[in-house]
Amino acid sequence: MAATGASGEFTRKQVGIARRARERAFIEIPAEPAAFQEGVCEPASILILLENSLTNPWIRRRVVAGTGASSWPAIRYRGG
Repeated sequence: MAATGASGEFTRKQVGIARRARERAFIEIPAEPAAFQEGVCEPASILILLENSLTNPWIRRRVVAGTGASSWPAIRYRGG
């Protein structure tokens, strides 16, 4: 049974993020063994989620100002 509605959309987005993370790992560290590349996919997914979060103006403002949520101070915003 295929997921529908909001849960289906959420699943599609998560799979898309995981796919992007996997592609990024294979491009950025092509000489590493496949097992190592696959191991960096989870942290790469987190980075993609954080990058996506910065497209929200209210989050971006808080990150730039250094007043974000508890995990945000560790992130150094480099965007324009």
